[in-house]
Amino acid sequence: MKICLSGLTASGKTTIAERLSVELNIAHISKSKAKSYGHFVEDSRIKGNDRIIETAHPRYANSFDKEIARLAKKQDCVISTWLSPWIITGPALRVWLNANEKDRLSRSAKRRHMSLKEAKAYVEMKDREAMRSFKRIYGINVMEHDIFDIEINTSHMHIDDVVSVIAMMAVLKDSKRFR
Repeated sequence: MKICLSGLTASGKTTIAERLSVELNIAHISKSKAKSYGHFVEDSRIKGNDRIIETAHPRYANSFDKEIARLAKKQDCVISTWLSPWIITGPALRVWLNANEKDRLSRSAKRRHMSLKEAKAYVEMKDREAMRSFKRIYGINVMEHDIFDIEINTSHMHIDDVVSVIAMMAVLKDSKRFR
């Protein structure tokens, strides 16, 4: 069973993936794995001492994504990277997580200990730069959702309900395994 979670910044990818991995007793593969592969580079174009945005560097993107795919191939897992629905081949549940701007900014501000104004600048830049990088490196427009099995608005559902819906969908999609 492979579950690929994608969505814009602060839509809930990591939080939901962590809960799903516990609920389903499967591994969680996230962008933190990428740190050791040099895929993400810090870019502090917004003034201040905070490291503001992580953008994909073309030189490392391919090796990182191959490593994520390799790790996912070996095990049942939930993958919480923006591009996982496109890089994971074979059967998988592909989920796009939506959240309204107010919730995304609030989550990002809380997580990064910044004001809502700083969070707005951070989220807008991160989304814009990530989408530009994915288009340039892979030709992928992450806003085209035709590959997704389901889209969930995380602003309108409690996290427990989101996890339950995704877990149920994963079991249904992988029903042969549970017969």
